Amino acid sequence: MISVIIPVYNSEETLTRCVNSLLSQTCSDIEILLVNDGSTDQSWDICKQIQKTDERVKTFKIVNNGPAFARNVGVDNSSGEYICFADADDTYEPAALETLLKSMTGSVDMAVCNFVKIIDGRRVNSGNENFIKQNSLMSRDELLAYTALFIDKPYLYTMLMHCWGVLYKTSIIKGKEVIFDRELHNLEDVDFNFKYLQHVNSLAYISVPLYNYSIQDERPSAGMKIGGDIDRFKQYKKAFETVAKYAKIEVGHGYVSYMIIMLMRASLQPGMYDFVKEVACDEYLREKLKYYHPSGRDSRLVPLLIWLKWIRLLIWVSRLKFKQHRRTRKKW
Repeated sequence: MISVIIPVYNSEETLTRCVNSLLSQTCSDIEILLVNDGSTDQSWDICKQIQKTDERVKTFKIVNNGPAFARNVGVDNSSGEYICFADADDTYEPAALETLLKSMTGSVDMAVCNFVKIIDGRRVNSGNENFIKQNSLMSRDELLAYTALFIDKPYLYTMLMHCWGVLYKTSIIKGKEVIFDRELHNLEDVDFNFKYLQHVNSLAYISVPLYNYSIQDERPSAGMKIGGDIDRFKQYKKAFETVAKYAKIEVGHGYVSYMIIMLMRASLQPGMYDFVKEVACDEYLREKLKYYHPSGRDSRLVPLLIWLKWIRLLIWVSRLKFKQHRRTRKKW
């Protein structure tokens, strides 16, 4: 049996669609664990209504602690041989779980499927198909090589960035005590995946998109609103250190690359001067700048401005670059 865990937070408009995509799977031997993470809308009522319609659905109500804690609650209450996750505003294709399950043979300890991004109602390729063009069985050495590519360009090599669209073995998660770090509200998926990978012999990659990832301005279930919380930026350090522990290589370039992306996003919000200044003055980030080696379209100016601590120009340049990125995305 597969246990599908869904953290639910203010998802009244999308939750039913998400759950229906799971109840209609060609693999029917599943349980769905809905963990209501302190929603303030009608999400909990919807959870209970869905539970009444299908005995495979279980519901749990907790005080708001974020998606990492909610997923851990789901894991603790799961009974399946395998575990997978979904966000409450996304959907799985009808044969997704069956396809993932069939790939878990031999030495395979983890199966990952490709996905599509749903942006303003449009289906956009994930980008994974540019690097992995067909179904693949990846050995530990090949996973280490892919991790090096991820560290070099974390925004391009996204196969291991998410916990949804992935099938895990319960025996590894529970037996090796692989849990989501409840202190992380960003990159908790990356932290979890690389802790899990420490116990993986091989990974099966499915090139067909089987997961539909909904991208909106704000995704409540993913908890991605940045705000001016410096602690959230410091969380990226923790996640990348987990990657470093797995790969046993320096992750400074990847860390700086990801921080540049986050600074670009934060620059659009008002009153961010003190916040951006604190980020630019962070000693860990400044120490990692020496490992940053831009290529192609990677930013060269933003890390220079960080080093110089030219905060107002840093905000202006970051804002400009993010607006350029948005215009490019709309052309896809």
